[in-house]
Amino acid sequence: MSARPYDDAAWYKGLLSPSSSSSLKSASDDVSRYASSYALAQPYKHVQILPLMTPQAASGVRDEIISNLDASLRETDLFKVYQTPDLANLDKDAASSAAPHLLALLEAIYSEEFRALVSQVTNCGPLRGDKVDVSCNVYANGGHLLCHDDVIGTRRVSFVIYLTDPDEAWEDEDGGALELFPLDTLENNNETQQHPQPSCIPTKRVPPTYNSMVLFQVTPGVSFHAVQEVYAEDKPRLSVSGWFHAATPPPGYDTNATLAQLLEGKGADALAPLAPLTADDNLVDLRGVVNDVYLKPETQKQVRDSFDATGGSVELHDFLAPALANRVRAALKAADALDRLGGGRVPQDNAGIRTGWELQGPPHKRRFLEWCGGNGGGDDDDELGAVLGEVKRALASLAFGKLMSALTGDSLPSRARATARRFRAGLDYTVAHHGDLGAEDGEARLEVSLTFAGGGEDDDAHETWASGEVGGFTDYVKATIDASSDKKKDDGDEEQEVGPVSKRRRKNDEESDKLAAAAEAAIYKDEDDEDDVLCSHASFNTITIVRRAPNMLRFVKYLSAAAPGSLCDVFVEFDR
Repeated sequence: MSARPYDDAAWYKGLLSPSSSSSLKSASDDVSRYASSYALAQPYKHVQILPLMTPQAASGVRDEIISNLDASLRETDLFKVYQTPDLANLDKDAASSAAPHLLALLEAIYSEEFRALVSQVTNCGPLRGDKVDVSCNVYANGGHLLCHDDVIGTRRVSFVIYLTDPDEAWEDEDGGALELFPLDTLENNNETQQHPQPSCIPTKRVPPTYNSMVLFQVTPGVSFHAVQEVYAEDKPRLSVSGWFHAATPPPGYDTNATLAQLLEGKGADALAPLAPLTADDNLVDLRGVVNDVYLKPETQKQVRDSFDATGGSVELHDFLAPALANRVRAALKAADALDRLGGGRVPQDNAGIRTGWELQGPPHKRRFLEWCGGNGGGDDDDELGAVLGEVKRALASLAFGKLMSALTGDSLPSRARATARRFRAGLDYTVAHHGDLGAEDGEARLEVSLTFAGGGEDDDAHETWASGEVGGFTDYVKATIDASSDKKKDDGDEEQEVGPVSKRRRKNDEESDKLAAAAEAAIYKDEDDEDDVLCSHASFNTITIVRRAPNMLRFVKYLSAAAPGSLCDVFVEFDR
């Protein structure tokens, strides 16, 4: 009998093709051991098979990927990764000579024997053999993938095969671990409690150990995971990853899955309600807070003209009065030194969490610290929180509302929602989602973000922030469907929403049998950037004023550990 193509993959201990009774017993023992480990794993069921292939097979696959496949950089609000095209489209005739080990690996992964093994280990039921869904991913320095549950269509089991450098052990300080998130208790998250929510901090990190394979079942609202940022500069995290598919989508895919949650609840994710502006009602009250130049009528006219010329956005530098800005700079520098954040330092999950600072999630939508202590006045022990509280109080005042009206020409706002935030280097971000869309009443609304990028006053820090390479920038993009409506669009067959340099698509419930094919083809892709409306890079003491249309999504890009420091802002939404 001729050898099967996947025999060349030389799976460890003959897991696929045992050639003797002893190896058959070894394979059976391994499967039982892995199944037991999988069933007992926390925070949800998963297993790491190690080693997966013989050294010769693993080395051959790794070398062939490096030598023969091209990977393109893809970056959205959710990830930054180099990725190859879907390996299902691999030219088998060319691969048989140029990449025989890789071809054998792919055929082995989706063979009937290995699918049966995966089903036995995970107890997931039958897996399809006609759906190949796999690619190669390279996370270089700064690469990351934010929290999500992998639920798209008929995906049933996720797998990752790690092919990192076998001659250089992967250490914790290198980053790049697979992070697994437990579900949060209902009283500890800010959502409406209708869906399961992940905790903000992962409780398990699986290292990308060479020649190992991680398996976990894809479960809506449960299998939340992320790829930790790669901190190492010259140790790319190479993997072959993909999914085994079932015949139908899993229960809850259309309600509890990350994608479903990102597409629902227009305006429902605000951390606090709009509140009346405070009673300070004269521009003179802002002296000592706002730079005097912006209180002059001639400057205000120039800003209005610029705001109108750009269609409703303007960026103003050196916005706070110098003395107040210097207080923020000193407090931010001290906080970053205390928490050991920025400049490439590996962050601790609980960095900066102390009295007055609350960790906000859930992490498939956002993660940052919010100052919930007092609004300044010298009564707070935390100087960064105290000074940001002062700024927050000033920006939520009637006096500031009048200034916004003078700078933009818009009518005087009556209510505001102000938030003082700290985005920690190597930890924090927001994700574009419909729950964060603009005004519930369908009207455009003024938003301002006064940013304070850490890292000092030197030119190197400024250039690093301005490059965008370390994240922290705020992006506004168009959403192409009305999130408050369940009506079909376009050809009557589907709804499609273009997110930040990515597409997310779903069907109506009555056509749920077609959801899988549409979603699999569209989610998490970065094909169309023409809907990018505005990108504001992080800088110190700069305010961005935007008249945000109801169909504009917004996100703050994940802040890399390589950033010069943390990014703080006071973000205010105004309503007439």
